[in-house]
Amino acid sequence: MKAFIPTLLGFAALSAGAAFGADVKLRVEGSQELRLVIVDSIRTSAGRDTLHRAFADGLAEAINRSGGAPIAVGTKRSHADQAAFSLNQGVCDAVLVIGKDVPRPLIIAGTRRLVATLTTNRGEKKAYLIFSDGDPGLTRVLSDAFTPAITDHRFLDAMDGGFDQVDADHAGTKLAAR
Repeated sequence: MKAFIPTLLGFAALSAGAAFGADVKLRVEGSQELRLVIVDSIRTSAGRDTLHRAFADGLAEAINRSGGAPIAVGTKRSHADQAAFSLNQGVCDAVLVIGKDVPRPLIIAGTRRLVATLTTNRGEKKAYLIFSDGDPGLTRVLSDAFTPAITDHRFLDAMDGGFDQVDADHAGTKLAAR
């Protein structure tokens, strides 16, 4: 996902090398894995790990359906301060927050937040996907993939410990982007 910057720098080096007759070699490294950090207000357990993996799998499937090279979604659980640092430094591509609110450290300028409020007979639960809005391609891909990932039956089952799958029209799920 971060191959654009090295390519630009490589182009500048090639241009400078050509101007001065130097022999310049360029190596661009890319990743076929979207790096997702998860901030969850519930302590770690097998059920929460299943929830995180279900979201990552649903997100990967939604991204891969849109075409292009296959991509995997790697996850790492973290606290809000570390997640904010990772997002700001480009160490991760996106942060998934599962909880009542977005933690203060993750209220960052230059980011986009997608919010899903999942309403069941047990109450409301929220999930926020936060990512930098500086990469239009990443913004488009994650915005398009968020709804299918959050309404995937595996994620919904894990989120509520097994409530009924949301209907095809996503009744009971409110999605909003800010």
